[in-house]
This record gives sequence, C-alpha cells and structure tokens, in this order.
Amino acid sequence: MAGKYIPPHLRQRLANVEASAVANTEPSDRIAPLNLAASTLNDSEVKIIEVKLVATYNWIDRLTPTILGPGLPSTWNPPRQRHPVDPDEIGRFVDQNVDRIPHSPVEPLIRAVLTVQPEFAFEGLDIVPNGLLNFAREPKEYSAFKFGVQLVGKTLIFVRMEDNTRDYFTRPQYRIAFEQIYTAVESVAKRTTSHHRILNYKFGGLNLLVRSVADAYLPKHPSVATEQRDESSMADLDPEVAKGVLVLEGGRIVPQAAILKLTTRFAFSKQQFRIAAKIPDLWISQTPHFVEAYYEHEKPIWETFSPRAIFDTPKLTDVRDMVQDWEARGAHHLQKFAGFLHQIVETVRTSRPDGPKDLVQLVNPSLRRQGADLTIERAGPEHFADLPKEFEGLFGARKLQKDE
Repeated sequence: MAGKYIPPHLRQRLANVEASAVANTEPSDRIAPLNLAASTLNDSEVKIIEVKLVATYNWIDRLTPTILGPGLPSTWNPPRQRHPVDPDEIGRFVDQNVDRIPHSPVEPLIRAVLTVQPEFAFEGLDIVPNGLLNFAREPKEYSAFKFGVQLVGKTLIFVRMEDNTRDYFTRPQYRIAFEQIYTAVESVAKRTTSHHRILNYKFGGLNLLVRSVADAYLPKHPSVATEQRDESSMADLDPEVAKGVLVLEGGRIVPQAAILKLTTRFAFSKQQFRIAAKIPDLWISQTPHFVEAYYEHEKPIWETFSPRAIFDTPKLTDVRDMVQDWEARGAHHLQKFAGFLHQIVETVRTSRPDGPKDLVQLVNPSLRRQGADLTIERAGPEHFADLPKEFEGLFGARKLQKDE
C-alpha cells in the first residue's frame, strides 16, 4: 500500500510540524472563571451589523508559506451529466493556517488585509476571533477546545490550538474529487488549496475581524461584475517578499453575495442531515448560499477496496432567510453569547493591561449541557503562536504604551 501523500510545504518539516502546531500549555495560574449561562448583554437586539468584506486570500501549495492576495474562489460549475469520482487520496485540513505556518497562523490574515486595504484601521478592533465565534452555537453543541489569546493594544487576538491540523479518514471520502469536477479554477488560482475571506462587522457592540473559508462562488449571480477575467498564470506573478508569508498579488475580489459553502455526504445520511445544523457557521461567515451533494457507491463497498462514487444532482439553497430566522429565534442565546464575549474582553484587558498572553480553556466539557464553564489562565510566551512584532504597531500597541 502506498504511503500517505505529503504536500511540498510539509516535506522538510514533517518531523516537527505537529509539535509546533500543538501548544503544550501549562498555565501557571487562573485569572478568572467564565460561564456562558450566566452572561447576558442587556440589549433588545443582538445581531451582526455593518458587514464589510475587507480582504480575501488563497493558500498556495508551496514549501514556503505563500498566499494569493486578493484571493479568488473556485467557480461553481456543475457538469450536465453525472460522472463517477475516485476516492480522495489525501486527508483534509482542520486548520490550514496553523498547518502551513504554525508559528504565526494570524499572519496571512494581516498580510492579506494590508495587500487589499493597506489603510484598514486595525486599532479600532476589539476581537480577531479565529474560531472563537463557534460558541454562537447552542451549549449542547460545544466540544472541548483551547485558545491562546494575545492582547495587542486594546485588541484581543485569538489562536485556536488544535491537536491535529489534518484529518485522515478510514473510510473513502469524495470531497476533494467532487470539487475538482463540480467547480472550476481560473489559471491565476491554480495550485491554490483554499479560499479565505475576511469580514469586518459588529456584534453586541464589539468590532470584529472574522476569517472564514469559502468553497466556491456563483458566476452568474447579479452581484458579480461581467469584467474580463485575468488570464495570467501564477508563474507570471511576482511575490511580495516578507519574513514569514509570501504574497502573490493576482486574484480579485468576489462579492460576498455570490459566495457558497458546500457539504458532501453519503446518500444514506440524507434523511439524517439537517441544514439547520450548518446555519450557525453560515451566520458567522455571512455566507448566503449552501450546496448539499449526496453520493452513492458505483459498486457495493464490499466488492472493491477503493469504490468510486456517483453524485446526485447537488441541491443549491439560498439560506439568507434561514440565517435571519435563526438569528431572530436565537436572540436569547445570542445575548448570552455577546455577554460572554464582553466578559472575556474585560477580563483580559484588566488583568493584563501591558499585553502578555493568556490562555482561554474549556476546563470541563462534560458540563457543556448545563452551560460552558471556562477559565482564563495565564500562559507564558512559549506556549502558543502569537502575532509577529512587526504588526503590533498596526493595533496601536506602541502608541498605547506611550500614552500610558
């Protein structure tokens, strides 16, 4: 049996990437306990407002961490006829940012914003959540997690601390193969492996910079300009040299209104799957369209070691009304969630005004059905990846220190 495929950017550091990506935290002491069930923001309405698309980028499959900025999502381009697809040969990323640059997973976000909107006001941000908004789900849906949080100026920058940066499956999976047939990639975005979008919006009185992954876009959506496509290839692009992440400038901004996320599932699970389970993620990323794609095996799985699959016609859904309805029906929980975010901001700002790092950790996941018990605990600088010092001035850190 052939060994697992190792992409180019991992070949020289396979031995230590797991150790770098996993933070081996040993907090020295507790700062404060937090509880979602006990936190409520006293606002009549808690909604996402003032949504702005700030920047986008694609990760490029290279040994040196490299992004295309602005990025360019794949085009939703389903074939007219059904085609059998082979199983995926490689695992899927859990967090591509941590996987590709474990010592500074926030850096591609910052460089993408500086490429697309160099005058963006970072110092006005309250939180760069990087996954923390997953707490917008109901408490029963939580799982154990751990974050590093760095206070830079008055902004809290979170880094999700994953045990694994990739998933390898024991059963055949067809997600990558599906995307290769049902989406198209323009030449400028060849060899890119993911498309990331960076939104700036307000929630519960907090100013957030939110990064999410998108799967494709609708080329015939009214919001998409009928502009001439850039036919240049990646080989024609000159990288902007940087200490950490290289930036190739060559994509273009696609409006948020045309963006979609998708899921691929075995047809047997069709009755079990409910699109409502995806609504919190679509709310966080402000994604308006969702695709469900179900497959059956061409032959019974017991007759072949590596069965091919055939997909039914994918179902494309405009989920905007569903997202708004979920936001309205979940107002009570979202008020608690907003209050919970304010607790974290206030606790970290008051406990560490000079900017060292803290660790946010779910200490007892078994209690998540009664409400999420969290603690904010101190952690040393060696415990998790942080923001490169060259970017601290963007968040007003040096100016704040002088004023104080």
